Amino acid sequence: MADSELRLSEGRHYRVGLKPRHEPVPVGPAHEWVLRVVRGDGGAFSPKRISIEGGLPAVGDGLERAPRITPSLRPGEFIVEGVRFHAPGDWVLRVELDGERGEDVAHFRVHVGP
Repeated sequence: MADSELRLSEGRHYRVGLKPRHEPVPVGPAHEWVLRVVRGDGGAFSPKRISIEGGLPAVGDGLERAPRITPSLRPGEFIVEGVRFHAPGDWVLRVELDGERGEDVAHFRVHVGP
């Protein structure tokens, strides 16, 4: 994932990118995403905690279980396993970060289905 694909988190502490490993994003089966995080100044991110929640705001549903996050082989890159969208629609994924610059959050909108 290129640095140009990263966006600033709400508190501007980190630059964050999130994308599915394969497209189109499926409805039903669990799948993986790639998360990339650097500090807002472009320096290396040293995580204390990372979590991801998701929801389908139109109907008030959420992800049925929390995804598992593991480091990949590249610095600042993580594999997000077990993301499962049980219904089509416009989902929001919330990435919560805690690192050397403090706590912050980034939101990603994901359209799932037709």
